[in-house]
Amino acid sequence: MHSYLGTSTVFNRGMPNAKATPIEYVPNQQGVMKWKCDVHPWMRGYIGISRNPLQSVTGATGAFRIEHVPPGRYTIEAWHERYGAKSQEISVEPGKPARVIFKYDGTETGT
Repeated sequence: MHSYLGTSTVFNRGMPNAKATPIEYVPNQQGVMKWKCDVHPWMRGYIGISRNPLQSVTGATGAFRIEHVPPGRYTIEAWHERYGAKSQEISVEPGKPARVIFKYDGTETGT
């Protein structure tokens, strides 16, 4: 299992079979951590690491919801494994939903 945070290798440990010892790791940096197999290219995953509890993962349609956000101004970021990150400023008002729309059209270059 080869893991990266940005372009830096966090660890690279062989997992020769299903009985291999589980990998335990506690990250000390925020960011998107990529996990991949150096042998099988379809075996990969991503983990978002953040100290901020206001996060969500999109559903099949790309929609998401973040509950109990205190009123204020925020920068919200979306991330796509091929097209990278996009961010927008939003205002959350008391008792009102805030909407944000991120559109990826395929011309973006990944980050």
